[in-house]
This record gives sequence, structure tokens and C-alpha cells, in this order.
Amino acid sequence: MIPLVFLSPFDAGLYLAVTVSWILSILVERLIIGSAGQRTAQVRSDRGSALLIFFSIFASILIANEFAQYGVALLPAMFFYVGLAMMLAGISTRIWAVSTLRNFFSYTVQIKQGHQVVESGPYRFVRHPAYTGSLLTILGVGFALQSWGAVVVMVVIFGIAFGYRISVEEKALVASLGDAYVLYSKRVKRLVPYAF
Repeated sequence: MIPLVFLSPFDAGLYLAVTVSWILSILVERLIIGSAGQRTAQVRSDRGSALLIFFSIFASILIANEFAQYGVALLPAMFFYVGLAMMLAGISTRIWAVSTLRNFFSYTVQIKQGHQVVESGPYRFVRHPAYTGSLLTILGVGFALQSWGAVVVMVVIFGIAFGYRISVEEKALVASLGDAYVLYSKRVKRLVPYAF
């Protein structure tokens, strides 16, 4: 069912195209990771965070679509294009992060053989740019569906799920990489450059 907020079939098609690009970007990530060869995981410490993230993304999209379908807390139509731009920026940021880490990147919390602190690419600006990209994409969905209520709910869901994931991941990184990661974390913010 097409949410009522789309002004035209063109807008609905544009939203669908960006959403399909998001889905295809996951395949691109897998190709990037695989192209660098396999690395053995020395530490696995996910603690269910990957599953929590999966469900948080699914719940966020479901909520945003329901809010849009029923006209809950709507934004002006111009936010459709703001949302699409955010989605594309988020997809690009995430692919940049995965491309920088390559085979050190994983969907679960793992410290791989030869793992080291990476401070190039988007990691110069934030410690978790893949999550920044995910945040931009998810919030972009809420804005594209033109519901400020959905955006607020998504921020809360994202904050809980990704906050837990970052906590688990940073404990594993500090335990494995020691002072190098501690010093890096003092210089570089988690998700938003120079802010948070």
C-alpha cells in the first residue's frame, strides 16, 4: 500500500527507487567485505546487539509507514525531498565506512586478526560512521514519509538499539586495542562530528 503522503506516482516511484538502492547497498557492502579476503575473528562479543539492530530497523520502517499511511504527525511536503537526500547521504556514508574498514567490518561485534584503530576515511570524523550512515538513512525514511512523529519514535528506537551496540562494541575495542582506542575515542566523537 502506498502511503497517503506521496503527492504523485513519481514521488512514490522515487521513494521506491531510493529504498531499493538502500537494500542493494547491503549487497554492495557484502561484496566490499568479501573482496578483501577473510580475517579470523579473535574476539566475538556481540551480546545480541546485531539482532536488536535488525529488529529496530524493521520496527522503525514499520512505524514510519503506519504513521504516514494514517497521517500521524505530518510534516510539510518539502520534507519528502529532505528525507530522500538524507537516505542517500546515509547509504553513501555507510558504504564509505565499509569500504574503509573492508574485511575488518562485520555485522556482529568482532575483533579480527590484525585489527587496529582505523583513523582514515570517515573514521577521521566519527568513531562509528556506519552507524551514522544508518541513522541518516533511517531518519531519512521518517522525513521522506513526512511524519515528525515517526522521526521522534525512530530516534528513540535508534538510540536504544545503537546505543547498546556502541557500548558493547567499544568495550570489546578497548579490551582488545587498549590505549590506542582509548586515545582515539578521546579525540573523535561517536556519531556526529564535533558534537556526539
